[in-house]
Formats: sequence, C-alpha cells, structure tokens
Amino acid sequence: MTQDKDQMRAEFVDWALRCAVAVDFGECGQYKPVSTELLWQAWQAARASAPPVQQSATPVLYVSPEQLAAFQDKDSKFGSYLPLRKTPIGKFTQPLYTSPPSASSADSQGDTES
Repeated sequence: MTQDKDQMRAEFVDWALRCAVAVDFGECGQYKPVSTELLWQAWQAARASAPPVQQSATPVLYVSPEQLAAFQDKDSKFGSYLPLRKTPIGKFTQPLYTSPPSASSADSQGDTES
C-alpha cells in the first residue's frame, strides 16, 4: 500500500469516526461491515472526481503574531479590529493566505518570524 493510500485511509477513518460510522478493517483487506466498505469506495470515488484545490503560495496579508495571538472575538454586532498590512514590515510578519499553503510552498517561504 502506498503512502498516499495510507494517508487516504487515515483521512477516511477520521471522517467515518466523526460521522459515527463503525470502522473495522478486516484481514481480507476490506472494511467490515459491508456498508463501511461501500462508504470507503464511494469516498475514494468522490475524492478522485473532486477538482483540485487551488492553494495560494503567496500571502495576501500580514498580521502581527502577538496581536493575532491576543485577538478575542467579542460579542459585538460591529466586529473587532485587527490591524493588517499588505507587506511584511515591522512586527507584521505572520502571513495570511486565502487557503493553507501546501507543504512544499511553506518550506520555500522559510521562517518569517524575527
């Protein structure tokens, strides 16, 4: 079994357990009960037919890590203020993305904390 298949199985098991589905991988290489095996096959088919997720390797904004850590979501209909910048200047070193960066692009970005 390839690592991709192992990772896919791990994600399936995590999803199935969150959905309260009985997960028992039998000795014959299939899930028991049969309904779980059918869910596994459907889950694989859905993943294979899903369009690839576009991930931006370029940050869209920067925030101060300290201010982000201290940020509280207040019970206000007006929201809360958190200063942001389009460029990493001063304490604004924590990049924000439209989606999580892939592992390879995160490695190429390097450590931006000072």
